[in-house]
Amino acid sequence: MSWRDKAAPASLALACLAGFLAISRAQPAAAQILAGEVHATSQNQLNDNFQGLASKTPPPVGTTRDDFITTNTVGGSGTAELGLQHLFARGEVGKGIHLRSTTFNSDILNLSGGINWAVTSACTGDVTDRDTGRGWRASARM
Repeated sequence: MSWRDKAAPASLALACLAGFLAISRAQPAAAQILAGEVHATSQNQLNDNFQGLASKTPPPVGTTRDDFITTNTVGGSGTAELGLQHLFARGEVGKGIHLRSTTFNSDILNLSGGINWAVTSACTGDVTDRDTGRGWRASARM
């Protein structure tokens, strides 16, 4: 699969252009880490109808109506200051595991990053690019 299949080039170009313009106007200063965090989670549940089947509808062959599901993730985030700009990144990886209906096991990948920018006190905004496993999506706000 090519890069073009995964992202809208126009939205990514707009996000990169806005970020470049914001950084190019930054005051000369070394990047400073402002904050960061690391986290890990584990969620365990017994779901009596995780497929959302109608009552009396049998589950597909090789699966069950109910299952014990464990979701484990680890991730982190951080921000850095570069002049008037605040760069940020967040990420999380993990695995969803079904005890009996293993065909529903899944990988978890959430990534995002961007810039909260300011050219002057009257002109601010943010640019974010994120991937949740379904392709990259860029957004900008002024």
